[in-house]
Amino acid sequence: MSRALFISAHPDDIELACGGTALLLKSKGYDIHLLICTHGDKGTHDRTMTADELMRIRELEQGEASRMMGLSSYQFLEYLDGELIYSKELVERITFHIRRICPDILITFDPFKRYQLHSDHRAVGLATLDARLSAKMPLYYPGQLKGNIDICEVKEIWLFDPDEANFWLDVSSVWNRRFDMLTAHNSQLENIMDEVINFITMKAKKSGKKKESPYTEAFRRISFNRFYFYADGI
Repeated sequence: MSRALFISAHPDDIELACGGTALLLKSKGYDIHLLICTHGDKGTHDRTMTADELMRIRELEQGEASRMMGLSSYQFLEYLDGELIYSKELVERITFHIRRICPDILITFDPFKRYQLHSDHRAVGLATLDARLSAKMPLYYPGQLKGNIDICEVKEIWLFDPDEANFWLDVSSVWNRRFDMLTAHNSQLENIMDEVINFITMKAKKSGKKKESPYTEAFRRISFNRFYFYADGI
């Protein structure tokens, strides 16, 4: 069975950016996995909320959203919200999960997006790109290679919300379910849900014109063979 691994910085990142893609791949028979690097434990304007309380809330919200998406697995890396930095430790930990799941498609942030204002997003995107390389070579983190864990060569990376897309996935068939999972993230979206839905819909309609489809989600798709990679017009 084909597998897709989504790697995000916070609960709700994937649901907001490319939830339709997760639903569509699931409908096509993919096993869908999600790796979340933080608990989003600072994402509130409520001065009475503690980080521990918010962490527990967001864990529960992610569990419900994951159920709605039909995920095969989701896992947190336990980093603190807003404190992610690119590091070899982060690359190593992401490498382990790429090897553990060995996805056909790896989906994450575009770290090269201009004005990507969240440092967590930049760190996760860049670390994931580097982890793809280390995941396929046995001398990177050889201590990981035991039991059922082996090297893994990912064939495609899809970078979501890019400045320059080269791949538009038609998600019209799942659009009616696209926003259901957002209702799980009540702590983040309760007061802005209509605004969020309108914004996502506007973007999907605009990019849909590229495919003459009602709704698409746009990516920078990078495909790899043994010696080369292709990031243009595939």
